[in-house]
Amino acid sequence: MRSRKYNNIMNFIGFIFLIYASSKVNEFDSILNYDKVKPEFMPASYSLIVWSIIYTLLFIWIIKGFIATPKESIMYKKVGLWSSFSMIFTGITFIIPIKLTPVFIMVTLVSSFITYFKISSNCISKIYILPFSLICGWLCITTIYDIGLFLKLIGINSFLWIGEVGWTSIIIVILTISSILFTLLNDDVNFPLMFIWGYVAIALESSSNIIIKVSLAMSVVLIVSILYDLYMQRFNYAE
Repeated sequence: MRSRKYNNIMNFIGFIFLIYASSKVNEFDSILNYDKVKPEFMPASYSLIVWSIIYTLLFIWIIKGFIATPKESIMYKKVGLWSSFSMIFTGITFIIPIKLTPVFIMVTLVSSFITYFKISSNCISKIYILPFSLICGWLCITTIYDIGLFLKLIGINSFLWIGEVGWTSIIIVILTISSILFTLLNDDVNFPLMFIWGYVAIALESSSNIIIKVSLAMSVVLIVSILYDLYMQRFNYAE
């Protein structure tokens, strides 16, 4: 009982820190001081609206921990402090210098996926995993953005004779394939929604016709994969 209360309190503290940190620095707005090194893999600023949805779902998930049933308490206990670590490290990425962000965002990504799988293996209903489905999906987009920004800041604009536009397109395709595999393996159609959201925002922000076409094409591919997964779920349920 004491362990569960401690974990719930740490989750709440982590959430408060996350809200505080995000109110201080907007990660995409910070690029305004670096217009000359704006990465091609950059979603339009409106895409950050998704954080308000994530925060709301996280808050509900945290409050639910305080009034959890015995079965739900087992899930929260299994998650332990990983969820609070995820929120704290996410908050840190908002307030540290941009050149340090890639390190912390990758730690955040790992801790978020660990939380995801701990909930997935112990949850009673998929509704409990929804906040972290969205967090993990969006952090994948954010991680690539932060790494791309870091590389441009240190002067790396190409690799293996492939320019930034080429690598951005390749990464979008790789992320799409990874998202589809993740969706099929975990039966989670919420995860790829963040990629679609990010790709459309990238297409709206980019000045490259190639990136615009690749982003929109991969969005369509993900939509088809989601519809297929939903169909298979319904088909299996009918059987």
